[in-house]
Amino acid sequence: MSAQSSYRNTKAEEYARWRRRDHANIEAMQNLVVARISEESGIEMPSNVRCLVSALQGAHGGGEVAFEPFERSYLTLGAQLQFKGNDDAIKQRVRRWVDELLKWQLDTGFEWFSIVKGGDIIGTHPDGTPIRKLTVFIDNIKPHADDAVQRARASELWKGNAQKRIKPHPGKALTAQVESLLKALPKIKAEPKPAGEEGKTTTKQGAGEYAQKREDAIVKALEDAADGIEERDGDADLWLEKIEKVVRKMRDSRRKTAPARRSWIMPSDDEDEEAAPANGSSAYMGITQDAQEGAALGIIFDTQSAAKTLDETADFDPSEGPKEADDEPCHVLPFALEMAAAGIRVFPLYGVADGICDCPDGSECRSAGKHPIPSLTPQGVKNATTDRDKITKWFSKVPHANYGWAMGGELRLVGVDVDPRSGGDTSLCDLQEAHGDEWLKGFCVLTGSLGNHFPFRLPEGVEFRRAKLAPGIDLKFEGGYLVGPGSMHVSGRRYAVEQNEYISEAPAWLVEELMRAPDEPPKVPVDFQAYRDRKSVGTGPAIVEGERNVRLFKVGCALWGKGEVAGRSELFQKLMEANVERVSPPLDSDEVYKIAESLSRSYALGVPIKEEVA
Repeated sequence: MSAQSSYRNTKAEEYARWRRRDHANIEAMQNLVVARISEESGIEMPSNVRCLVSALQGAHGGGEVAFEPFERSYLTLGAQLQFKGNDDAIKQRVRRWVDELLKWQLDTGFEWFSIVKGGDIIGTHPDGTPIRKLTVFIDNIKPHADDAVQRARASELWKGNAQKRIKPHPGKALTAQVESLLKALPKIKAEPKPAGEEGKTTTKQGAGEYAQKREDAIVKALEDAADGIEERDGDADLWLEKIEKVVRKMRDSRRKTAPARRSWIMPSDDEDEEAAPANGSSAYMGITQDAQEGAALGIIFDTQSAAKTLDETADFDPSEGPKEADDEPCHVLPFALEMAAAGIRVFPLYGVADGICDCPDGSECRSAGKHPIPSLTPQGVKNATTDRDKITKWFSKVPHANYGWAMGGELRLVGVDVDPRSGGDTSLCDLQEAHGDEWLKGFCVLTGSLGNHFPFRLPEGVEFRRAKLAPGIDLKFEGGYLVGPGSMHVSGRRYAVEQNEYISEAPAWLVEELMRAPDEPPKVPVDFQAYRDRKSVGTGPAIVEGERNVRLFKVGCALWGKGEVAGRSELFQKLMEANVERVSPPLDSDEVYKIAESLSRSYALGVPIKEEVA
């Protein structure tokens, strides 16, 4: 055996200890470092970042050589983290966690892992789909933690010294090495801003703001051009009609080429993994491949049925030019039909194209892709159905629409809507600490805003008394709805099935919360970290029997007259929230809908009404 081979074997044995004897001490060392960083920076390591670090170190196994680069796919890491759902949802979730690790490192200034994201095409599969380069990781913390543990083991604090009356104390020995470990870790410095830019943010302009500014510029240019044509005795109206046709043709073309275009516009969707399947495959639709049969009441998407429906609706050739709406393929129809087959009522919502709602308000819509289409469903969610023929007819007329799935009904559904933009992620962690996480292992949808929808089936006789579960977590019940998986979000992401499990019964604690009166304390108090004061229609004095309709009508007048809702559907939802929070006993949902319908038909949205909230 050569000296070089002997050296390699020695190194392999040396670093194999990471996976054996000192694993617990290395973990303890890393935890001490996390505590010190948190103490000095005031920035806690998020729980998902901690889990990702463990998964990366577990997937690597320690390695034979310190600081050895290693490649791992996001699917592999997802399996290590025990994520459930289809491949796309798993990859997206791991990608979010990797981004959070990078952000935590940048915020604290310590580089635990050096990360070079993949995504570049390095070949093709036999079927023509691209093979993409994997993300490369270098574990910086574990080798330094291992060295620190070895120094601690060799110290008097670890072994003790009878002559000096030093008692063995491994914990103190490890703590004494934290400072030297922090000095050894690679540091990250935020890139300095150019002179004069210190107070300015570098956040990329949002799609809505960008679209509005561009729209203003384009409209002005069109008006100037039309004026110029008229000044030259030309027909400005005829010219504007021509421009309108050009824009309509461009829009149709962009809709059909959107998947291919976004493959490079939004590379984060494909980073580290092979390209997403083409439109029409079950994985692209957010449907897992392990559908089961013969289980209890609930829903698991039937991938074969969805694929068959797609085949039936996607028989078109873009080269033939635009066709009538009835001949265009519909992306969400398979999802809507699967929902209906499971006994869940669905109905169409306005769609979103290039971040703009298809409704008449366009870029000014404040509920893009989330509100009903009055011409098809005059009563909004109340028109939801499980009738296959009616659903197919709806979406043949509006193939680019989104859809909603109604809560309540025969399945007695309630939806838990987690919005991370309002602190819902933090509140969800607080609820997990208080009630465990078993209740989160059922059917789950990843929303376009990277939040979650968790539906549950309720026992009979549950009387709703709450419309909000926690800061950033709303409850949707009879008369409410959730945007269905497969629908397009204003961000350009589609709602996706993250966990394709059967919809489970609501846990006992959640049922108790739903039925708890506003002034009644919860059995298990939760100190929500994300709490902050928010204006809510649910605040105010109680509304008792005898004045319920009048007082709720006045609440609606304030919402509608001040333009605090986008339309009748949102007004109804807000009134239902007030109905649950303040009205005792709450009105029937039909009565609340009549109030919303009367207001929306009698008054113009955004025009103050001579009624005030009592």
